[in-house]
Amino acid sequence: MSPRSLAAVLVATFVLPLPACSSRDCTLVGCDNQPVSVVLLSPNWMPLEPAVYRLEFMLDGSGFFTTCTVSQSEQSCVPVEGLAADFEVAVFVTTNNQIRINVTADDNTQLPDDFQVAVSVGGSLVTEESGTFEYEEFQPNGPDCAGLCRNSDGAFVFVEL
Repeated sequence: MSPRSLAAVLVATFVLPLPACSSRDCTLVGCDNQPVSVVLLSPNWMPLEPAVYRLEFMLDGSGFFTTCTVSQSEQSCVPVEGLAADFEVAVFVTTNNQIRINVTADDNTQLPDDFQVAVSVGGSLVTEESGTFEYEEFQPNGPDCAGLCRNSDGAFVFVEL
């Protein structure tokens, strides 16, 4: 057998039969798992006025609520009440007196698509806002391999009170 014939047989035997993805493991390497956030702030990015803020919000139809205190001596939120099977929610007051709702998930495809938030102070509604989170979706192993990355790139939605 000539060297050219031998090369053709080797290519036909070992290279051509390999399907696009089944010969290797498809992974989600390269997928980030960044949280998505709703940030409540005063106009012009100023700190919130001292008050007790009641937050009622929905993420993909799951309801949550909490109360946050913002003052010179205290910046705190009581633990969030509500439950979502696919993601976790934390609410806190930032060092510059803005309230941040942080949403994380072990599987980035389970992060919520939409939100609704209502904020009250002293029993009076201050603002109501709804919207969607934006994600970049891609397949890190190519279109023939399973695995979808859904990166939020740390998406923030800003709501002025």
